[in-house]
Amino acid sequence: MTSILASSIADPDLVAKLRERPQLRKATHQMLMAHQAIEACLSFLPSTAKLQETGIVLGTSQGELETTKEYYRALATQDLARPFLFQNSLHHSTTGFLSQAFGIQGPTLTIADNFFSGESALDAAVALLESGQCEYCFVVGVDVMVPDFEPGVRTLYPEGLLRGEGAACLLLAANTTAANAVHFQSLQFDRVRKAESSAFSGFYDSDAIAQVARFLADNSGNELVLSKPDGTSTTMKVKRPG
Repeated sequence: MTSILASSIADPDLVAKLRERPQLRKATHQMLMAHQAIEACLSFLPSTAKLQETGIVLGTSQGELETTKEYYRALATQDLARPFLFQNSLHHSTTGFLSQAFGIQGPTLTIADNFFSGESALDAAVALLESGQCEYCFVVGVDVMVPDFEPGVRTLYPEGLLRGEGAACLLLAANTTAANAVHFQSLQFDRVRKAESSAFSGFYDSDAIAQVARFLADNSGNELVLSKPDGTSTTMKVKRPG
Protein backbone atom coordinates (compact mmCIF):
# COMPACT_ATOMS: atom_id res chain seq x y z
CA MET A 1 0.00 0.00 0.00
CA THR A 2 1.24 3.48 -0.86
CA SER A 3 1.40 5.94 2.03
CA ILE A 4 2.06 9.64 2.53
CA LEU A 5 4.78 10.24 5.14
CA ALA A 6 5.03 14.03 4.94
CA SER A 7 3.80 17.09 3.08
CA SER A 8 4.96 20.68 2.72
CA ILE A 9 4.24 23.94 0.94
CA ALA A 10 7.15 26.16 -0.10
CA ASP A 11 7.62 29.25 2.08
CA PRO A 12 8.42 32.31 -0.12
CA ASP A 13 10.66 33.83 2.58
CA LEU A 14 12.74 30.66 2.88
CA VAL A 15 12.89 30.34 -0.92
CA ALA A 16 14.48 33.80 -1.14
CA LYS A 17 17.15 32.83 1.42
CA LEU A 18 18.17 29.77 -0.59
CA ARG A 19 19.86 32.08 -3.10
CA GLU A 20 22.47 32.82 -0.41
CA ARG A 21 23.83 29.27 -0.65
CA PRO A 22 26.76 29.16 -3.12
CA GLN A 23 25.65 25.84 -4.63
CA LEU A 24 22.21 27.27 -5.41
CA ARG A 25 23.11 30.74 -6.71
CA LYS A 26 22.58 29.76 -10.38
CA ALA A 27 19.32 27.94 -9.75
CA THR A 28 16.15 29.34 -11.30
CA HIS A 29 13.24 30.62 -9.22
CA GLN A 30 11.27 27.47 -10.06
CA MET A 31 14.17 25.26 -8.99
CA LEU A 32 14.49 27.10 -5.68
CA MET A 33 10.78 26.83 -4.94
CA ALA A 34 10.78 23.10 -5.60
CA HIS A 35 14.01 22.68 -3.61
CA GLN A 36 12.53 24.36 -0.54
CA ALA A 37 9.39 22.21 -0.74
CA ILE A 38 11.44 18.98 -0.81
CA GLU A 39 13.81 20.19 1.91
CA ALA A 40 10.86 20.68 4.26
CA CYS A 41 9.97 16.97 3.84
CA LEU A 42 13.52 15.64 3.90
CA SER A 43 13.71 14.97 7.65
CA PHE A 44 10.79 12.52 7.31
CA LEU A 45 12.77 10.30 4.92
CA PRO A 46 13.85 7.35 7.10
CA SER A 47 17.56 7.12 7.86
CA THR A 48 17.50 3.61 6.36
CA ALA A 49 16.28 4.91 2.99
CA LYS A 50 18.67 4.29 0.10
CA LEU A 51 19.15 7.08 -2.44
CA GLN A 52 19.10 4.61 -5.34
CA GLU A 53 15.66 3.47 -4.16
CA THR A 54 14.25 6.99 -3.81
CA GLY A 55 12.67 8.83 -6.72
CA ILE A 56 11.30 12.26 -7.68
CA VAL A 57 8.24 13.00 -9.79
CA LEU A 58 7.65 16.64 -10.61
CA GLY A 59 4.47 18.12 -12.03
CA THR A 60 4.84 21.44 -13.85
CA SER A 61 2.51 22.51 -16.60
CA GLN A 62 4.63 25.18 -18.28
CA GLY A 63 8.14 24.29 -17.14
CA GLU A 64 11.04 26.75 -17.07
CA LEU A 65 9.39 29.67 -18.88
CA GLU A 66 11.57 32.18 -17.05
CA THR A 67 14.78 30.69 -18.45
CA THR A 68 13.22 30.13 -21.86
CA LYS A 69 12.49 33.87 -22.01
CA GLU A 70 16.10 34.73 -21.14
CA TYR A 71 17.44 32.26 -23.71
CA TYR A 72 15.43 33.79 -26.55
CA ARG A 73 16.16 37.33 -25.36
CA ALA A 74 19.90 36.66 -25.68
CA LEU A 75 19.36 35.00 -29.05
CA ALA A 76 17.37 37.97 -30.37
CA THR A 77 19.45 40.82 -28.95
CA GLN A 78 22.96 39.34 -29.05
CA ASP A 79 22.61 36.65 -31.72
CA LEU A 80 24.01 34.35 -29.03
CA ALA A 81 22.65 30.93 -28.10
CA ARG A 82 23.77 30.51 -24.50
CA PRO A 83 24.20 26.79 -23.69
CA PHE A 84 23.60 27.19 -19.93
CA LEU A 85 20.28 28.98 -20.51
CA PHE A 86 19.22 26.43 -23.12
CA GLN A 87 19.99 23.57 -20.75
CA ASN A 88 17.97 25.15 -17.95
CA SER A 89 15.05 25.94 -20.26
CA LEU A 90 14.30 22.26 -20.86
CA HIS A 91 11.15 20.90 -19.22
CA HIS A 92 13.05 18.26 -17.22
CA SER A 93 15.78 20.63 -16.01
CA THR A 94 14.08 21.34 -12.67
CA THR A 95 13.78 17.64 -11.87
CA GLY A 96 17.37 16.99 -12.92
CA PHE A 97 18.56 19.82 -10.71
CA LEU A 98 16.63 18.44 -7.72
CA SER A 99 17.98 14.91 -8.13
CA GLN A 100 21.54 16.27 -8.20
CA ALA A 101 20.99 18.70 -5.31
CA PHE A 102 19.63 15.98 -3.00
CA GLY A 103 21.69 13.07 -4.36
CA ILE A 104 18.58 11.16 -5.44
CA GLN A 105 19.53 8.20 -7.62
CA GLY A 106 16.17 6.55 -8.22
CA PRO A 107 13.76 7.24 -11.10
CA THR A 108 12.99 10.89 -11.92
CA LEU A 109 10.03 11.98 -14.03
CA THR A 110 8.62 15.31 -15.16
CA ILE A 111 4.89 15.44 -15.84
CA ALA A 112 3.03 18.20 -17.72
CA ASP A 113 -0.74 17.74 -17.95
CA ASN A 114 -2.39 21.17 -17.95
CA PHE A 115 -4.76 21.61 -14.95
CA PHE A 116 -4.05 18.03 -13.87
CA SER A 117 -0.23 18.29 -13.68
CA GLY A 118 -0.18 17.77 -9.91
CA GLU A 119 -2.59 14.86 -9.96
CA SER A 120 -0.80 13.15 -12.85
CA ALA A 121 2.53 13.52 -11.02
CA LEU A 122 0.98 11.89 -7.95
CA ASP A 123 -0.50 9.12 -10.10
CA ALA A 124 2.90 8.45 -11.73
CA ALA A 125 4.66 8.34 -8.35
CA VAL A 126 2.15 5.78 -7.05
CA ALA A 127 2.80 3.68 -10.17
CA LEU A 128 6.57 3.78 -9.56
CA LEU A 129 6.11 2.68 -5.95
CA GLU A 130 3.57 -0.05 -6.68
CA SER A 131 5.75 -1.49 -9.45
CA GLY A 132 8.76 -1.65 -7.12
CA GLN A 133 10.88 0.85 -9.05
CA CYS A 134 11.48 2.83 -5.87
CA GLU A 135 10.72 2.54 -2.16
CA TYR A 136 10.25 6.26 -1.46
CA CYS A 137 9.27 9.08 -3.80
CA PHE A 138 9.09 12.86 -3.53
CA VAL A 139 6.16 14.26 -5.53
CA VAL A 140 6.45 17.98 -6.28
CA GLY A 141 4.01 20.36 -7.93
CA VAL A 142 5.50 23.68 -9.03
CA ASP A 143 4.61 26.48 -11.43
CA VAL A 144 5.90 30.05 -11.60
CA MET A 145 4.60 33.25 -13.11
CA VAL A 146 6.64 35.15 -15.70
CA PRO A 147 5.20 38.70 -15.90
CA ASP A 148 6.33 39.25 -19.50
CA PHE A 149 4.29 36.23 -20.62
CA GLU A 150 1.19 36.83 -18.51
CA PRO A 151 -0.89 38.67 -21.15
CA GLY A 152 -0.62 35.66 -23.44
CA VAL A 153 -0.79 32.96 -20.77
CA ARG A 154 -3.96 34.42 -19.24
CA THR A 155 -5.85 33.79 -22.48
CA LEU A 156 -5.68 30.05 -21.69
CA TYR A 157 -7.77 30.50 -18.55
CA PRO A 158 -11.38 31.53 -17.82
CA GLU A 159 -12.00 35.26 -17.63
CA GLY A 160 -11.54 36.61 -14.12
CA LEU A 161 -9.22 33.86 -12.88
CA LEU A 162 -6.38 35.31 -10.78
CA ARG A 163 -3.24 33.29 -11.44
CA GLY A 164 -0.57 32.60 -8.88
CA GLU A 165 2.54 30.48 -8.38
CA GLY A 166 3.77 28.03 -5.81
CA ALA A 167 5.41 24.74 -4.96
CA ALA A 168 4.50 21.86 -2.66
CA CYS A 169 5.80 18.37 -1.93
CA LEU A 170 4.48 15.02 -0.74
CA LEU A 171 6.80 12.24 0.45
CA LEU A 172 5.34 8.86 -0.51
CA ALA A 173 6.42 5.42 0.66
CA ALA A 174 5.66 1.84 -0.30
CA ASN A 175 4.82 -0.78 2.35
CA THR A 176 5.67 1.43 5.31
CA THR A 177 4.75 0.67 8.91
CA ALA A 178 5.17 4.28 10.07
CA ALA A 179 2.51 5.12 12.66
CA ASN A 180 1.87 8.60 11.23
CA ALA A 181 1.41 7.45 7.63
CA VAL A 182 -1.71 8.45 5.71
CA HIS A 183 -2.63 5.62 3.36
CA PHE A 184 -3.43 6.56 -0.21
CA GLN A 185 -6.55 4.80 -1.45
CA SER A 186 -7.56 6.23 -4.82
CA LEU A 187 -7.25 9.11 -7.24
CA GLN A 188 -10.07 9.59 -9.73
CA PHE A 189 -10.00 12.02 -12.64
CA ASP A 190 -13.24 13.50 -13.90
CA ARG A 191 -12.36 15.31 -17.09
CA VAL A 192 -15.90 15.65 -18.36
CA ARG A 193 -16.95 19.28 -18.14
CA LYS A 194 -19.86 19.54 -15.74
CA ALA A 195 -20.37 23.23 -15.04
CA GLU A 196 -18.98 26.67 -15.61
CA SER A 197 -15.89 27.32 -13.51
CA SER A 198 -16.26 29.22 -10.27
CA ALA A 199 -13.95 31.99 -9.10
CA PHE A 200 -10.32 30.96 -8.54
CA SER A 201 -7.63 33.06 -6.89
CA GLY A 202 -3.93 32.23 -6.99
CA PHE A 203 -4.49 29.12 -9.11
CA TYR A 204 -1.57 27.39 -10.83
CA ASP A 205 -1.83 24.23 -12.88
CA SER A 206 0.03 21.85 -10.54
CA ASP A 207 -1.40 23.23 -7.29
CA ALA A 208 -3.14 19.92 -6.50
CA ILE A 209 -0.07 18.89 -4.46
CA ALA A 210 -0.46 22.01 -2.28
CA GLN A 211 -4.19 21.33 -1.96
CA VAL A 212 -3.44 17.79 -0.76
CA ALA A 213 -0.88 19.16 1.73
CA ARG A 214 -3.50 21.53 3.17
CA PHE A 215 -6.05 18.72 3.28
CA LEU A 216 -3.68 16.47 5.23
CA ALA A 217 -2.80 19.27 7.67
CA ASP A 218 -6.51 19.82 8.32
CA ASN A 219 -6.55 16.34 9.91
CA SER A 220 -10.20 15.70 9.10
CA GLY A 221 -12.05 13.86 6.38
CA ASN A 222 -10.95 11.14 4.01
CA GLU A 223 -12.03 12.56 0.66
CA LEU A 224 -10.76 15.61 -1.18
CA VAL A 225 -12.47 16.98 -4.29
CA LEU A 226 -10.42 19.41 -6.37
CA SER A 227 -12.33 21.59 -8.81
CA LYS A 228 -10.65 22.90 -11.94
CA PRO A 229 -11.11 26.20 -13.80
CA ASP A 230 -12.61 24.39 -16.79
CA GLY A 231 -15.35 22.75 -14.72
CA THR A 232 -13.68 19.34 -14.39
CA SER A 233 -12.54 17.84 -11.08
CA THR A 234 -10.42 15.25 -9.29
CA THR A 235 -11.36 13.14 -6.28
CA MET A 236 -8.73 11.77 -3.90
CA LYS A 237 -9.45 9.32 -1.08
CA VAL A 238 -7.10 8.52 1.84
CA LYS A 239 -7.21 6.50 5.05
CA ARG A 240 -5.87 8.42 8.01
CA PRO A 241 -4.04 6.78 10.99
CA GLY A 242 -6.34 5.17 13.52
